[in-house]
This record gives sequence, structure tokens and C-alpha cells, in this order.
Amino acid sequence: MVKPHALIVPHPGQGHTNPMLKVAKILHQKGFYITFVVNEYVSRLFLKARGPNALDGLPDFKFAPVPDGIDFGDGVPDTVFFCDQLMKDVPLPFFKKFVDELRSSPEVPPITCILCDGHMTYPLDVAEELGVPCALFWTPSACGFLCYCYFRNLVEQGIVPLKVIVPHPAQGHINPMLKVAKLLHQKGFYITFVVNEYVGRLYLKSRGPNALAGLPDFKFAAVPDGVDFGDGLPDPIVHCDQLMKDVPYPFFKKFVDELGSSPDVPPITCVVCDGNMTFALKAAEEIGVPCALFWTPSACGFLCYSYFHKLVEQGILPLKGKLIRARFS
Repeated sequence: MVKPHALIVPHPGQGHTNPMLKVAKILHQKGFYITFVVNEYVSRLFLKARGPNALDGLPDFKFAPVPDGIDFGDGVPDTVFFCDQLMKDVPLPFFKKFVDELRSSPEVPPITCILCDGHMTYPLDVAEELGVPCALFWTPSACGFLCYCYFRNLVEQGIVPLKVIVPHPAQGHINPMLKVAKLLHQKGFYITFVVNEYVGRLYLKSRGPNALAGLPDFKFAAVPDGVDFGDGLPDPIVHCDQLMKDVPYPFFKKFVDELGSSPDVPPITCVVCDGNMTFALKAAEEIGVPCALFWTPSACGFLCYSYFHKLVEQGILPLKGKLIRARFS
């Protein structure tokens, strides 16, 4: 009996490839023959990290390196440019050629369906030509998907084109906020991404004097927060305590006033700040623009925060016994 053949086409970002790979494994367990497409940049990373046999796969689970016409060599791809090229279907002719070669191979069963990333719509054209079904798989969370759905509403309400992004100054907070900022930038937002002076110094020290230069419509702004530990590692407990007391507020408000009076940027239309940085709400209220609190931890982490009061009510907190205070790195 000939196995059904699923052609899997992920977006070449790690946060997209991993979920698609999990789906591919599930389909393989259900009896599908799998061809998992990776672009040449990703395939080079695989081979470099895991050796010459990294893409060998199994007899019925094959990895296929396919060019996409967007080659950055061995350098790191420009995310914004890359996504723009994908939206313009630049990889289509390369993918179509690969599919034609795959169909003519006697060593694989006929393609019966295609599963592609929600950002990669060009496989739909190929599936239509082949007369096989094609499903768009959305790899972000349900919350992320809902955010995409409401982008149009933000435009209609005049909240775009400017966003001021204010992340909590810790790596586990900055990285998710930076991803959100990049997504908004791709949708036409002008971005001002605020980092405190400590983070700003780290950027400049590790990446050179142009690390915070940004783009014409994506600017990084190093703003003092009144909680300065010099070049030493911040004490996270003291830092969080100062943030909860709104110590950075006057410094942030001064920056917002200066930004609002600058002729080089459009007016601020909304603010997105970390869920732990509520002082930005006050500044947004004063200038009369909406402000969204973005919670960077996972849903599980958010649930843990929600139940802290239960632990206190049940006498579990404060913790009994000897407490050891440790510095975080």
C-alpha cells in the first residue's frame, strides 16, 4: 500500500520550524511519508552543528534543502527583509522546481497534501496546480494569532503608525518585547524601543558604537530609570522593588515629552509596556494615548502569578525555615 505523502514547508525561523517539525513527526507516526523542506541557510546550520549526516532522515522521513532565492551567505538573515521577500513569493519558482523534481522521482510516493507555515502562502499556488489540498499551519500561540487578527482594528482606530515599546530591563523580558516590536514594524509601525542605560551600555560594549542605531523607523532609546548599578550586575530584587515604586517614572516622562516635541518622529499614538512596568501607564494617560501591558512570561507563568494570593491565604507563604538569598546572573 502506498503511503500518503505530506510535503511540509516551514518558515525558516526556529520558532516556526520546531512546531512544524513536531507536526511532521505526528503525521509520520500516523503512517505518512514526510518530506520536510528547509532552506539552504537552515540546512547549512544543521550540517555545521550536527555533522554531514544531519539531514539524512529516515527512509520515509526526508529533509530537503531547497533554495529560496533569499541568500545571506553565512551571515545572519535580516529578519524584516526576509519576511518581506517571503510575502512577495520570491521563493515560489525555486519551490515549484523542487516539487516538479520530487514528483518525477520514482523513489518517493506521489504528493498527496502540503502543509505550510501561515506566513508562507506561495505553496498554495503549487498545491492548486497539483490538485492536492494545502493547509496553512499557524505556529504562534492562540494569543499571538489573535494579535494578528486585531492589527486592522489598530489601524482603523488610529493607534498606528507609532509605538513606544517599554520592556522590563531583563533578557527574558526584552527578547519577547523585541519580537513584538519587530512584528509591529513589519506591519507598518514606527517603533521607539526603550532600554535603560544599563542595557544600553551592554549593547554598546558587546556590539559596538552603532548597536543602538536602529533603522529610520525603528529606533532604540537608552533612557535612565533612576535605578543605576553602574557597570555591576543589578540586584534583581532591589531593581524590581524600585520599578514597582515607579522610580523610573519622572525619567520616562521627561523622555516622552522630549520625544513628543521632536520634529523628526511622528506623534506618539500608543504605548506597549511590560506588565511589570506600570509607570508607563501614567505617562500614556497624561498624553492621552492608549497603553497596553504585555505579559512576557508564558500562560503557565501568568497563572502562577495569579495564584500567589492563594498561597498567602493558605499560609504557604511566607516560606517557613531558612531562606537563602542568591544573586541572579
